[in-house]
Amino acid sequence: MKEMLTAAKAAVDALLPLGIPFEINTGAISRGLRTTPYPTEEILRVIRESGGKVTYSSDCHRADTIACGFEDAVALAKRCGFKSFMKLSENGFYEEEF
Repeated sequence: MKEMLTAAKAAVDALLPLGIPFEINTGAISRGLRTTPYPTEEILRVIRESGGKVTYSSDCHRADTIACGFEDAVALAKRCGFKSFMKLSENGFYEEEF
């Protein structure tokens, strides 16, 4: 586990300067492959502690599951200490509180 978190921290540090939010993905839930969003709580805590921002998505390809698992994604983000998420508009990302 420690090696995974070390690798995650290195990846987060490399990606932070790009200013792109990290995605909490629920797509595997809608396809019956997982019961929880990813990345893991441990990795999300690394992202938050490093100053990263998050967004969430179902990575959906069907209208009937477009919001699948969003409640779980929000709960996970809050559990990890996030107070807001990044929302995409036609003008780019902006921050919105949960």
